[in-house]
Amino acid sequence: VYQGASNETAGLIATLPKIGAVAVLVRLVSLATPQHGTIALLLSCLAVGSMLFGNLLALGQTDFKRLLGFSGVAHAGYAVVGFVALSGAGFAAAMYYMTGYVLMVLACFVVISRVSRDGTNVAVADLAGLHRRSPLLAATLIVGVFGLAGIPPFVGFFGKLSLLTAALAVVVAAKARQVRRCRAPARPARPCPASPVAAGRDAVDGTSSCGDLTHHALERAA
Repeated sequence: VYQGASNETAGLIATLPKIGAVAVLVRLVSLATPQHGTIALLLSCLAVGSMLFGNLLALGQTDFKRLLGFSGVAHAGYAVVGFVALSGAGFAAAMYYMTGYVLMVLACFVVISRVSRDGTNVAVADLAGLHRRSPLLAATLIVGVFGLAGIPPFVGFFGKLSLLTAALAVVVAAKARQVRRCRAPARPARPCPASPVAAGRDAVDGTSSCGDLTHHALERAA
């Protein structure tokens, strides 16, 4: 789709639908609670798979639009990391990250549209020497690419940082609950009620009247 569509159309396809998809996911995933471990595990698998698939395939691309297309798959996986938290902070981090991603991709497609001749696709090699031909376009491309790569101080770095912070907060909270559960004192066993006479008899005989009380209760029930 990216390689066959015009540069302007590819830019719209690469940006606007992702904002809508994240908004729909926020609405759906917000119905779950942090106690739903299965949903968090499923989202984690989707995030890891998207990141690996997108980044590995993007490494071998020579067409710049196809490179951005596979990069979008990886960045969708990054955004899903925010949903793993199943919390408002994670949802806000995902929206912030995807908003920054849209801005950075639009910057890259502006450069593609200006560099491309007659709407043809732009190869990565065609961008060589862009800083001499058009310093402004080169600076725009640097901001877009560095933002997508997550290099500080661009928006991609802060977006990834917010996603990781939200995800780590869930891990820390889960570990804290486990520690509190392990340190919770065991509730003492409730002693068997017995009359003073039975208690004195038990002290002399060295036996317990709990079994006798239970036996008598069963006989009465029968």
